[in-house]
Amino acid sequence: AANSAEGWRLYVRRLDEWEPRAASFTAGTNPFFSPDGQWIAFLRDGNLEKMPVSGGPPQVICKGGGRGRWLNDGTIVFGAWPKVGLWRVSSDGGTPRLITRPSEGSGVWYLWPEPLPGDKGILFTVLQQGRTSIAVLAPGADKPRILIESASHPRYLPTGHLVYMAESHLMAVRFDVERLE
Repeated sequence: AANSAEGWRLYVRRLDEWEPRAASFTAGTNPFFSPDGQWIAFLRDGNLEKMPVSGGPPQVICKGGGRGRWLNDGTIVFGAWPKVGLWRVSSDGGTPRLITRPSEGSGVWYLWPEPLPGDKGILFTVLQQGRTSIAVLAPGADKPRILIESASHPRYLPTGHLVYMAESHLMAVRFDVERLE
């Protein structure tokens, strides 16, 4: 991304090409791509929207929304504002469905979800009173389990590692997706 006279611009570059090209995306925040790289989802005016990378008008996916991840099954998982919790919605649009939420009025937010492969669970950041932790929600579980204190932005790698941020450092640790530990 780069800041220009028109505002922030998003650039894309194929791995087999040297020069990036400006995507048609010019408005919104927190962009993320579809698994096939053909769409960009983003937040704008309180909505979760999407638009083709090649250009075209934005389409509203749902009212509300948040930073999310677009899954291979055509759904998007996101941590929301002002809705508290983790939500799932079809990338074609619709009403978001609640996955899990913290206790009402607890001042806890669930952000930056990272679904694990094979529907093994969802990693995410728990934000509470300025402190962050990484948690995992197992399939069918009601409440998440804290994995790492003072950490955020978890991402699972196919090498079997969990990468995350801790005190401005990028960290990595082995992670067993079957046991979620």
